[in-house]
Amino acid sequence: MAKRPIPGGRAWPPACKQGGLDGLCGLYAAINAIRLVAADIKPLSAARTAHLFEYGAEWLHARDLLLAAVTDGMDEDEQYALTQQLAKEAGNMIGVPLFVTRPIHPDESFQRRRLLAAIDAGLAQEAALIVCLEVTYSHFTVIAGRTTTRYYVHDSNEMKWIGRKSLGVLAAGSRKRHQVSQNAIVQVGLGT
Repeated sequence: MAKRPIPGGRAWPPACKQGGLDGLCGLYAAINAIRLVAADIKPLSAARTAHLFEYGAEWLHARDLLLAAVTDGMDEDEQYALTQQLAKEAGNMIGVPLFVTRPIHPDESFQRRRLLAAIDAGLAQEAALIVCLEVTYSHFTVIAGRTTTRYYVHDSNEMKWIGRKSLGVLAAGSRKRHQVSQNAIVQVGLGT
């Protein structure tokens, strides 16, 4: 499969696609984010990508989370912990450490401008940002690039972009189409 260029001249590997009957978007988002940040250094082969999927499924199974994840998805804390484990495994495979962090701290005021600033800062560092879109969807996706009006996503369900104006924080009274909670933004990047 061909790499698709994104704004800034970088190219990304094709996103791994989620099955039509599973709720494993959190696992796919973690793998897609890792593949995206590793692509410029050491692209993950199909075999290594399959290994990460198996590793993630085994990690969920060992915590009695696999069945629930398949049928109902996972919460933000489970997805964050899973991403940390997969990034550690991927870093060991490629010989380059990866970092996983939540760019917005729990005690920090969370407003739309802070959400957009965190996403923009992560993209400026060539990181991938996993977000869980609520309201219209309940779906983890990976923000991979941007223009002045859109965020481009590297998505397991073939979504291509999110309008910046439609993205907001998960809050009572918010009318934004896509809402993100404070714990549902995870940054994945290359370590130093």
